Amino acid sequence: MAASADDDGATLQAGVAVLPADGQGVVVADQGSVTIGLPGELPVDSAQVTDDGTVVYPGADDQEAAVVVASTSVSVALQVVLPDASAPTRYTFDIGGATPVLAEDGSVELLDADGALVGLAGAPWATDAHGQPVATHYEVDGRSLVQVVAPEGAVFPVVADPDFIFVAKCSAAIALFAAENAAMIGKFWRVFKSTKQLIKLFKDIRKMSKGSKISYLKSKLGSIASEMSGLGDLVSRCTP
Repeated sequence: MAASADDDGATLQAGVAVLPADGQGVVVADQGSVTIGLPGELPVDSAQVTDDGTVVYPGADDQEAAVVVASTSVSVALQVVLPDASAPTRYTFDIGGATPVLAEDGSVELLDADGALVGLAGAPWATDAHGQPVATHYEVDGRSLVQVVAPEGAVFPVVADPDFIFVAKCSAAIALFAAENAAMIGKFWRVFKSTKQLIKLFKDIRKMSKGSKISYLKSKLGSIASEMSGLGDLVSRCTP
């Protein structure tokens, strides 16, 4: 989703996110309810907007490192580019408005003050210049999410990618879908168990084509899929 500057040029609007144009400050997401700090381990210069709308914060002082931000109407991905072996291996994202909680599968849930789910960061990934996976994991320190990268033996540059999805829009779409399929929704929830599980599934399939997403969802639902309406709209709203 293309980024656009506000009237005074201080911020950039990109999908669900509002980004600091000067690279100083935080990424504001989910209609202002959650903020994500750019990693302090990597000083950056002012934002540059690419032709496809991605926002790039180049490393300060002519460093080849960078933070790349891509956002949709429900998600924010912050890619950290490690240019060489001298780059830091820990990157701290301070979270405001929510508390990060590490899950057993390595992903992170963002919970509000009432313990309700407001966002998710999927299990972390990192790849080297040849597309090979690089060992990485999350740690949580209070309200800070830390991505730790172990690039030993990797071919630089290495890209690490915390990828957040915010659930308000998807949760509303799920509620509408449930109302439209009231007669079948009990069977639906026997398959997916909970809204949280369904949102996690949407996050996992987000990079598939729309047709593949729908086919995957139908394969999970089995015979009841043909009796439910609005699956395409649900996929579109939760995985734009």
